[in-house]
Amino acid sequence: MKGKRLLLLLSAILLVGCGTSKTPTQSEEKTLYSGLSGKDTYTEAVKYLNENATFYQSEASDSNSHTYTQYYHLEDGIGIVTKALYEDGDITSLNYNIAYNKDYHTLFMIDSESYKYNVIHDYTGDIKTMYTDISTDKNYDILDVARKNQDGEIILTMKVKQKQYYQENDTEPEIIYYINEIKINQDGYICQEKITNYTNEEFKDISFEGLSMQYSQFNQKKKEDFEKEIELMKSCDGLSDNDVKEKIGV
Repeated sequence: MKGKRLLLLLSAILLVGCGTSKTPTQSEEKTLYSGLSGKDTYTEAVKYLNENATFYQSEASDSNSHTYTQYYHLEDGIGIVTKALYEDGDITSLNYNIAYNKDYHTLFMIDSESYKYNVIHDYTGDIKTMYTDISTDKNYDILDVARKNQDGEIILTMKVKQKQYYQENDTEPEIIYYINEIKINQDGYICQEKITNYTNEEFKDISFEGLSMQYSQFNQKKKEDFEKEIELMKSCDGLSDNDVKEKIGV
């Protein structure tokens, strides 16, 4: 089950859109998504984030993992920096990678004592968007979205049926039911999500508490910061596990 949760975590982290920088005016903040249904509010909020966010950080956690992911909208693609810790009993493993177009930078343990830096230039899994609208993905079926306005923010309660394939040759997917509680802040950005998994489409019996995600630092970093992240990873080459974790701040 831990393996499946880990795959779900990585899948959720990589559900991500692109756009140009824009800061909403005060009048836009007051009228953002007014009069829309719950589902239309969700799709418009995703569109807004994709068209306006040039950077944001995601902090995601569940019972045995904690992941920091930074999304940069650069000149000709999306740059993603991922720093994740996974716990399995007394063992804590690090996943650290940077992806941008065809380049994929990674730091991996080579002898149980030190890390090795490597980069490939034929990466095919580059991300196209800063945040993905699951209503356009055939593996997701949005069953219902309830909207509530609260203290100038919007709370969406989204019920979802998902087809989850764990391997490329899987012929029959696992069917997953979950509720995603989404918060949209006063600037119009999706800023929080909390996923709870259920045993069936009745959404009565919880199978497990899933991801909790916080999104912050919208538009606070630029291309130069992304380049510094690559240099930081390179500087970890040859370091021990503890030294790497201390240096990158996880």
